[in-house]
Amino acid sequence: MGTVFLEGFLKEIKYKGAFNCSSASVLKEFHIAKRKDITGGRIDILIKDKTNNFISIENKIYAGDQENQLIRYHNYKKGRNTLYYLSLEGDEASEYSTVHKIDDKIKIALKNGIDYHTISYKVEILNWLESCYKIAIDTPQLRDSIKQYILLIKKLTNQMMDQKKT
Repeated sequence: MGTVFLEGFLKEIKYKGAFNCSSASVLKEFHIAKRKDITGGRIDILIKDKTNNFISIENKIYAGDQENQLIRYHNYKKGRNTLYYLSLEGDEASEYSTVHKIDDKIKIALKNGIDYHTISYKVEILNWLESCYKIAIDTPQLRDSIKQYILLIKKLTNQMMDQKKT
């Protein structure tokens, strides 16, 4: 489908930077460096283009934050990397992940909407998949796979209608 799905995704998450979708690659569980206090780790989803723009997505479904996790990812390719925190409902990341203290003094504190952005399966991913479904309407196998993913997300976010009650 070319770049149409990625372009729709960037629009849905309100990505504001420049991004060359035609040269984009998507990497999962991308190892950025050995994990230290405020650097390193493994980014769940990393999207990059040939002009060195990066989009990092931390995917949280039924998992807790790691210590300094978003700080570490925020520090990767700083200034060229936009960080997103993806959860079922659009929750903010915990202080455990976004605040770094030394001797009880805050040294780093990431702010939602500035240093990272929250997105949810319930809204952004579901909206994006529904637009992808419409685009893939004439490609049955792809269309049906997207539909199954939509149904799974609706189930996980308690948006499925109980057929027994209707």
